[in-house]
Amino acid sequence: MKTFRYLTMIFLLFILLAIGCLASGHPATAQGPSYDCSMVAAGSIELLICKDADLSALDRKMAGIYAQASEKAVNEHPPMLKAEQRGWIKGRDECWKSADKKKCVENQYRLRIAELQARYHLLPGNGPFFYVCGDIPGNDITATFFKTDPPTLIAERGDSTSLMYRHLNASGGKYQGRNESFWEHRGEALVTWGHGAPQICSLKPPKNDCSTKRLFINSSLVDCVGVGPQKCMQIKENESATWGSFYGTIENFTFEEGYVYEINVKIIDVENPPADSSSKKYTLLEILSKEKI
Repeated sequence: MKTFRYLTMIFLLFILLAIGCLASGHPATAQGPSYDCSMVAAGSIELLICKDADLSALDRKMAGIYAQASEKAVNEHPPMLKAEQRGWIKGRDECWKSADKKKCVENQYRLRIAELQARYHLLPGNGPFFYVCGDIPGNDITATFFKTDPPTLIAERGDSTSLMYRHLNASGGKYQGRNESFWEHRGEALVTWGHGAPQICSLKPPKNDCSTKRLFINSSLVDCVGVGPQKCMQIKENESATWGSFYGTIENFTFEEGYVYEINVKIIDVENPPADSSSKKYTLLEILSKEKI
């Protein structure tokens, strides 16, 4: 009987020691990247990320940003995000050729995170701003700036779009894309697009004062009184604010009961509006999210 108790105590002690060892090993794993490090190959960039706390943190941040972008890309046609992400991972893993592998991997993560935040409007943009490039309207540039790390802009010319990154050591704000560049200084921009010659483009203020704004719209209408009794949408400009009645309309936006919306709108001042009309015109630019309540 004593022998049985002794063996039982030894067994329990062994179990407790095993649990303790596992527990002591978990914190490092918990701070690892978003993928399973037990499956990576020796000498790979993935293993380098597993062993480096800074790179692991960047990988976890990337996973979160990618998840947000995936929600925005649900209706993307053709679907590009997954294929592009696979291509980016392949490019990241090419950092094994670099003399400074860690710096190469860090740079890959920073650029990709900034790209996703700008392309999918995961951060509020500043703009759009309109630049006139010569006498041909099709050459004009529309630019929206994003406070990513590094700063980015999305430039549109006709049917073409370019994502550019800012060179922080350049005066006046120089942005560089794949085959495009945008160097802005005091309301003028030197623009190179594709293989064309550089052009001087001038900032053009819109005919009416125009701005963009992010709005949240609640899931139900409320009774309100404008010129007469009516139903109003409930809106706010940030998540911590309280809902307020919106008496006007938003062009191109169709409200559906039971959904909370996050949208971007363009706001234009209306000159000499009728007495019973708003002095501002709201137009939908983009539905950022639509969640059923």
